[in-house]
Amino acid sequence: MRHQSDELSCRRCSDTPISNMSGPELLRHMGSHILHDPQFKDADSPCGLCLSTGQLCKIHLIKRAKKGVQIDMVNSHCPNLKKILLAKASKFTKQSPCTNVPTQCPLCPKGSDAVWKYNLCAHIHKDHPSANVANYNNLYTILPEESTLMRGIYKRPPKLKKSETAT
Repeated sequence: MRHQSDELSCRRCSDTPISNMSGPELLRHMGSHILHDPQFKDADSPCGLCLSTGQLCKIHLIKRAKKGVQIDMVNSHCPNLKKILLAKASKFTKQSPCTNVPTQCPLCPKGSDAVWKYNLCAHIHKDHPSANVANYNNLYTILPEESTLMRGIYKRPPKLKKSETAT
């Protein structure tokens, strides 16, 4: 969805421009929808960057010797694809509570598409029904404080730029 001045906007809240959001800001915004927007309660694998469902987006990860695991920008596909420091983004802080990052499912073959953390439990249930999902709860469980802070982000009205507030 396009916003004034041809800026890309969130597909759920069209008054929220996302083109100039940093990676962590985009993760927080989209993650708040995934966790707290009723439309995504039973959605099929919503993308953590654009909210597309049904695995339309493909995120691949690569391991770099000195930089650790990163999004493979060449082989990943999403309209909102951004470089994100995954190690930093996966750490909960009160200022940046969203820990929804793409991760490699430990049950999928090497080289498979990454799965967003907030979708991992549902992914295991759906794609690996014989697996004991509890064995992997350390990979998808979020702190109650993360959920609370993300609910606050979801309920907070979007910040408009100064140019948008002038009438």
